[in-house]
Amino acid sequence: MIANNQKAKELVTASQELLSEADNELQTSDNQACENVAKYVQLRKDVLERSISEFDSTYQKIKNCSFQDSEVTYSNKELEDIKEHFYNETPKIVPIDIPRISTAGFSSLIVGLFWSALSFVILIAVSMVMTGSKTYL
Repeated sequence: MIANNQKAKELVTASQELLSEADNELQTSDNQACENVAKYVQLRKDVLERSISEFDSTYQKIKNCSFQDSEVTYSNKELEDIKEHFYNETPKIVPIDIPRISTAGFSSLIVGLFWSALSFVILIAVSMVMTGSKTYL
């Protein structure tokens, strides 16, 4: 009975420690959230002061403009002339002639076989000289 009572007290103490740790973490998280909200409010205020107020002042300047009596100064013919002028002024695209590049696979194989055979013959000749063997051809 005393052992169970002692275990219960230990469990209560451990749970109180866990609760205090959880409370500390909650307080830290709460502080970070408050700081982030304050940063958000400040950034929002900055955006409103800079971008939105500039847009609003520009909008107020052009809001009362009227295009009722305005005239079109270019006709279709003049616009076509501008298009022709643009096409005449732009440099022409010259196609690039790319020569066919050969992979030289077969000739590379032949050259490789030749050098392999030559290396093999030289290796045999050197080994025969080093070992003192005499071979009659």
